[in-house]
Amino acid sequence: MSRVLILLWAAACGALHVGPPNHLIDENGRHMLFHGVNVVYKGAPWVPNVEGFDPDNSFSEKDVENLADWGANVVRFGVMWPGVEPSKGAVNGTYLDIVGGIVDMLWSRNISTLLDFHQDVLAERFCGEGVPEWFFGDTFDRTFPHPLSGDFFIPGNTTSPIPTQDQCARHGWATYQAARAVGKAYQWLYEHPESMTVYWNAVAGRFRGHPGVLGYEIINEPWPGDVYKDPSLLVPGEADRKVFQGFYEAIASVIRAQDPDAILFFEPLTWDDVRCGFSEVPGGNNFKNRSVLSFHHYSPPNLPAKGSIDRANGWAKSLGCAAFLTEVDTPTIGKHDAPVHSLDEADRQWVSWIGWEYKPFFKITGWHTSFYDKHGAVQWDNVLHSVGRTYARAVAGIPTRHVFDPDTGNFVLSFTCNDPQAVTEVFAHPKWYGDRVPTLWVAIGTFSDVRHDNISHVFYLGGCERGNLTQVSIRHH
Repeated sequence: MSRVLILLWAAACGALHVGPPNHLIDENGRHMLFHGVNVVYKGAPWVPNVEGFDPDNSFSEKDVENLADWGANVVRFGVMWPGVEPSKGAVNGTYLDIVGGIVDMLWSRNISTLLDFHQDVLAERFCGEGVPEWFFGDTFDRTFPHPLSGDFFIPGNTTSPIPTQDQCARHGWATYQAARAVGKAYQWLYEHPESMTVYWNAVAGRFRGHPGVLGYEIINEPWPGDVYKDPSLLVPGEADRKVFQGFYEAIASVIRAQDPDAILFFEPLTWDDVRCGFSEVPGGNNFKNRSVLSFHHYSPPNLPAKGSIDRANGWAKSLGCAAFLTEVDTPTIGKHDAPVHSLDEADRQWVSWIGWEYKPFFKITGWHTSFYDKHGAVQWDNVLHSVGRTYARAVAGIPTRHVFDPDTGNFVLSFTCNDPQAVTEVFAHPKWYGDRVPTLWVAIGTFSDVRHDNISHVFYLGGCERGNLTQVSIRHH
């Protein structure tokens, strides 16, 4: 098979939609699975360095080349509000052009981009990131971080509401969510979604119809709001119902006015492991086929992976949308077994996932992990046990079994063939198999064409028998 034909097949996923049984499906009817990483630069200039390579701050051609080699087919990229709209109503076209260049660079290697409004603790003035400073107007809440300990602001100081790094280091970053000022600010955002109109008009307008854009994520890890005014918002499902549903409806209408065919990702409360409060997807039933329930899994605060992923998948099915694990721990030195088990379970349930994180970038919130050591050398064990796992990324039918064993490298895929013309794709990195091309066995059923591309490490399987059960396996030599 020619390299040109392989690239045409790989890029043929076309416009995605959600279809039975709550999977992302391409225009050829293939059931799609995504593995990838988060790329979020949490401080000015709000984008990574796109020139050259370094282990902490770059996201350049070399980075994209590595991700493609490792098997990633999606990146969740933080499109930061202060970068898009640095002053109220003024869009920074240069920033969007840089983001656009990154999206194009990824898509040139068949890696899709999920564009994410990323925030943690909402703002720099709360020792986090997310909204621009103009969002607060002339207000200066000197009570932060009350009721947490520490007086951050000297009486009479009117020059800067942003704490110093030393002040922020007094508590863990996530702890600042408990500050009264933070909850009030979140609540104001939810009650005034129009404050994001310029941001979302600019982002969705810039990327409307781009084949490399998987979708838009409305907000990362939303805090429930003013929990001192309404403590019930801390109960799983309550913030979804009382706060997020209306906010998501309003934002969805803005995005879809610009990009009506876009897939929107929406998150429940981060610890909604036992109850989801949404009654419908943003926009209602007409948009079920363009909606994805985005959820995260960390331990803590989440329950063990099997139950957590199973429940999120079930909630998505009840809403008529897909489920997507957009943040999950990836294996790192000293933190290995639990993340691997989470990825095992997601793959078994055919739930796409995006690991946190590719590089530390701007070290403000998060855990500052990386797939590279301080000298820029690839930490291959971490790569192979996350994005480098063997997996089927496109299947010409409904998958019934999809299992990878990280102890042995063995892999099994079973599915019922829906379309002999559709091409099934299985990624298998040679480092799992003694630095050699592994052997793919067709245990049940047949294919009329089985090819392997040494550059992408992908098996392309065409011509399955319609309606027949098909099973393939890859084993270590």
